[in-house]
Amino acid sequence: MNFLPQLSAWQFALAGAICAAGPIIIHLLNRRRYKVVEWAAMDFLREAMARNRRIMRLRDLLLLLLRTAAVLLFGLALARPFLAASDEQFDGSKPLHAVLVFDNSLSMGFESLGGTLLDQAKQRATEFLDRLPAGSRVSVIPLCGAAGGYSPDAYTIDDAREAITRIAVVDRAASVSRAMNEARRAAQAGPELAQRIVFLTDQQQQNWRDVASGETFADLESVQIVDVSGAELENTWIADLRVQDGLADVETPTTLVAVLRHEGAGPRHDLPVTLSVDGIEVASKTVTLEPGAGAREVAFTHTFSGYQPEVGRPALAAVQVTIAPDRLPTDDQRHLVVPVVASLPVVFVDQFGASEDVLKGRVGETRHLRKLLAPTSGNRNDSSLTSLNADRELVQVRHVTPTELSREVLADARLVVLAGVAPPTIEQAQLLREYVEQGGQLVIAAGAEFDPAEWNGSPAAPLADEEPSPALLPAPLEPNFVGTLPNEASGTLRPMFLDFESLSANKYFQLAGVDEQELRDLYSEPLFFQAVASRLDDETVAELREAERERLRRIAEFLRESAERRTEFARQESAGGV
Repeated sequence: MNFLPQLSAWQFALAGAICAAGPIIIHLLNRRRYKVVEWAAMDFLREAMARNRRIMRLRDLLLLLLRTAAVLLFGLALARPFLAASDEQFDGSKPLHAVLVFDNSLSMGFESLGGTLLDQAKQRATEFLDRLPAGSRVSVIPLCGAAGGYSPDAYTIDDAREAITRIAVVDRAASVSRAMNEARRAAQAGPELAQRIVFLTDQQQQNWRDVASGETFADLESVQIVDVSGAELENTWIADLRVQDGLADVETPTTLVAVLRHEGAGPRHDLPVTLSVDGIEVASKTVTLEPGAGAREVAFTHTFSGYQPEVGRPALAAVQVTIAPDRLPTDDQRHLVVPVVASLPVVFVDQFGASEDVLKGRVGETRHLRKLLAPTSGNRNDSSLTSLNADRELVQVRHVTPTELSREVLADARLVVLAGVAPPTIEQAQLLREYVEQGGQLVIAAGAEFDPAEWNGSPAAPLADEEPSPALLPAPLEPNFVGTLPNEASGTLRPMFLDFESLSANKYFQLAGVDEQELRDLYSEPLFFQAVASRLDDETVAELREAERERLRRIAEFLRESAERRTEFARQESAGGV
């Protein structure tokens, strides 16, 4: 084993050694002899100094050593020393297998006078290749992948240079753990030569989050991490772009939200933010971003009136948000494909379904919400319905009973409203659970035949006996209603109102372009006399947490088994067995 330090820049070490001689010279100059003058009054002080001379000399020597070591270690730090694990590994006369892992994540596109950080990493790697002994082999790994794919096989030095030039920045995150895993596989598949792994990265903090201990590097013979990060990094980027409602339609304005972030030494004043649709600029705003202030949302509204989507087949609009470019231009734009629909299928499930008859008093519990979302929809007793308005209605109403629920009914539904019905059967609960797990939205409301005690004993309740439970309720319900209906009250009526403070923090109750006072006025109008409460005592919460931990454990076990199967498949594929 050779643990002598190797220097990648010996000139810095030499300069440090020369500068370290400075404190020694100063120390020797301070020891010059002084002219002795006899003065009787100072005899006492001379005796005291003689007693303390040894301590003072030791202090001076200690200060000399510390000053010299500080300058010398600074020079050595600039030289970037490392420890060689074996003589064979760094013998300049013997070929070796070098594994070069490039961090080509988005942050490596940061620009400076010397090019991007990735360009600097390529330059450092090329200099490393120039020093390799003849006959060496090199594996080149773009950590975040490449558009045209890459080969993990070892190249010759000349082929490695060409492979390095093909590496480009991609919009993915890097990981030190994944880098070492890729390097480990390349080293195992490479030739039987002494190995050296070099990871070139900008040392982003998030890259190290999955490194819990030194086990990541435990079985690797030699690893060198080359930091190519810049001294001063300042960046503004578009962190997210989304449609507030998930999709757009051709008649109502659609709100698009861009999320901006900024980090650096100072703010960015009057930053232009531009919205383009199908390559045409349609809106622009100016904002000022402070460093470390968190996310800043910029909302645009646009009506996609020029599209003609078919029923059941949305049209697609290409949306782009851009900001003024900075030194990392790759993240200064964000793209999104927005589905533009002619109608939104919404399934309303209540006690009557399509057999609802207002004249006969057969009114389903979903009627008020149906009329709010689709004012012109109705049944044969609704004189306001016309075929023209029905075709133009944004919300396409599907009014069914629980027994009429099916995968066909839910196939393209954007929302399911369940109100005033008895608890679902196990088959119905499983169907609705699948719908929710696949991204569907489900609203459950009381009224009519809804009985909280019966729902608690159904498969839809959490902590049910079925395994796995198709629970639809987030928590068990109190068995009794809160409040009294007017026809059951014996005295003063006690209506209840919505608590705005409990709604203000939830995005589901926010409306684009509506200020807080307007929202307060809106939510203060509804009143009701009876409600259903969740049972959230300590024991129930503990049971819910345990059930959630068990669910997550099963998911983790499934993911672990899937990863093992993928690894085994990749091993067989590389060995030619697939």
